[in-house]
Amino acid sequence: MKYLLFLFAIPLFAQTNAQIAFVATSPSGVACNSRASLRLYVPSGVLFSCQSGHYAAFSTSSATGTVTSLTASSPLVATPSPIIATGTYSCPTCTITVFSGTLTLNTTLIASAACSTAQTVTATGTATTDTIIATFNADVTGITGYVPLTTGMLTIIVYPTVNTINAKVCNNTSASITPSAVTLNVRVAR
Repeated sequence: MKYLLFLFAIPLFAQTNAQIAFVATSPSGVACNSRASLRLYVPSGVLFSCQSGHYAAFSTSSATGTVTSLTASSPLVATPSPIIATGTYSCPTCTITVFSGTLTLNTTLIASAACSTAQTVTATGTATTDTIIATFNADVTGITGYVPLTTGMLTIIVYPTVNTINAKVCNNTSASITPSAVTLNVRVAR
């Protein structure tokens, strides 16, 4: 018997490289986290998912009985397809949020044609290959340094390092600027 797993019902698949592990020992009650792979208990064919921090049998009215093979639906990819004995699911187009928070920028003087030192926020799990999304948490077009003027305004350069989000404020104008306080909403995506 072949079952198509309806993946929208399993929040686990909102991440990159989610996997299904085939296990010979029941994982029922074993601690897990939201990034844990699914477990297929081979002797019984019962599929387990991470629920409230522990593995529990996954069931819906359309997914009961013994699982003999698994297939993937977009955006997931099963290798091999279908998975009968061993295999993995991956999602090459899915993203996960590694970190979400705020970064308040310094209000120290920035000389003409210069940048501030990097201002940072710890974002555990961040890699240099991750994408940083940064937006102001309010309208800053009336705040010193960010007012749109013909003489220029400050520019913010945001980049990742291991476990850290970095932001440098650079002055493109011909005069020094002491910016007023602004806060960035930041998110690390993978």
